[in-house]
Amino acid sequence: MKSSSVDISVVIPCFNCEETLERAVESVCGQTVLPREIILIDDCSNEATRIEMQRLSQIYTSPRVLLFYSEVNRGAAAARNRGWSESSGEYIAFLDADDSWHPKKLELQAQVLKEKKPNLVGCSFAVCNDTVPDINQIPDFEVSEVKPVTLLLKNIFPTPGVILRSNLPFRFDPEKRYSEDYKLWLEICLKAGACYKLETSLVYLYKAPFGASGLSADFSKAQAGELDTYRSLLQQRLINPFTFGFLWLLSNIKYVRRLVLRSMQSV
Repeated sequence: MKSSSVDISVVIPCFNCEETLERAVESVCGQTVLPREIILIDDCSNEATRIEMQRLSQIYTSPRVLLFYSEVNRGAAAARNRGWSESSGEYIAFLDADDSWHPKKLELQAQVLKEKKPNLVGCSFAVCNDTVPDINQIPDFEVSEVKPVTLLLKNIFPTPGVILRSNLPFRFDPEKRYSEDYKLWLEICLKAGACYKLETSLVYLYKAPFGASGLSADFSKAQAGELDTYRSLLQQRLINPFTFGFLWLLSNIKYVRRLVLRSMQSV
């Protein structure tokens, strides 16, 4: 029998995702510990997506599925913020409409929420390439506290793996379409702390983080978004000029590496 022991609202931005949305919603409804609610935020999608949202809200009733619509495409950051503001849970979990969760994701993260009282808890991911993942066993894993220096060097929190406190005084930057999640994680880590990660893959991505499709396929804009995030931290005096310079150099090295790897794959 399923029950909810932690008060979690799940926010899913929706944009022209009628072919994948049910997989995402089904993975939430199949959790061993159910959340309070699922919030679907339409971001000015096509009619097919809106019809699918309505259909899913009728056939999936535990937990309840709430629908909100926008007549203007504002991007994932604004959609997540809208879901955040409409939520009633003590915690917010994020999921993208083209990804899914392991059935024990919320159960395992709820244990960390209870034991560690974190502001943010994340997990690792696996790339599935449209194949059904093996969910029968979860290998032994560690729960580690994430220090600012670790997160500054690399965004180790995939957005569909993050759960955070809903009362935190932070939000996604609605003006950013790249690295908006990384900026939020860093602001939470640097200003509030208490960030943890489960070192096991509880999130399934059905496209590579950098690769075939979506925003992350545009390397130059993704890297510009990362640099803008570091610049914002400098302006907020969360990092010093020396740290900013080091991160700027590291970001450019990673950018060149990705371009080289991409060119090698296309040969």
